[in-house]
Amino acid sequence: MLKQIRVAPVQTAEAPTEEVTAPGKIEANPNRMAHIVLPVTGRITHVTVHLGDAVQEGQPLFTVQSPDADAAMSAYLQAQGSVTQAKATLGKTQADYDRMRDLYEHNAVARKDVLDTENMLTQAKAALEQTMAAYDQAVQRLSLLGLKPGTWRQEVVVRAPLTGKVLEMRIVPGEFRNDTSTS
Repeated sequence: MLKQIRVAPVQTAEAPTEEVTAPGKIEANPNRMAHIVLPVTGRITHVTVHLGDAVQEGQPLFTVQSPDADAAMSAYLQAQGSVTQAKATLGKTQADYDRMRDLYEHNAVARKDVLDTENMLTQAKAALEQTMAAYDQAVQRLSLLGLKPGTWRQEVVVRAPLTGKVLEMRIVPGEFRNDTSTS
């Protein structure tokens, strides 16, 4: 191997700068790729980007018409009605409890009646907390889908999660998708 090593003075030589031939592979950074999946099942109504398009974070990519959007709206309205009903029940129960305490202080009712209304008041407070949790969950679902509360027949707009280029397209307008795990 030592016989193959040559020592020579440094010289200036012309080298091609326009083109370098080297084995290699160009790939997208997998940490900067996003595979977009449908948040709900439904029919693709509009596709606003094409293969190779540059997109900005938050830019609409496509819209989906879905019965799940109306179901989320229905759950929101039901939760809103339940909260209203629970608040009314709590108000009435609180008034009943206050009245029973006043009557008990004037020796007009038994202590058992006061305890019964106090128990009903506690149950009404717990029911309100439960309905508020259901309401918050319904609002969160609408927010995740990008829907406005109180409006029916909204389409779900799927947006770009990051800035980049569209590398692959597997949807066309009019197509119905029921698999939310396929990108």
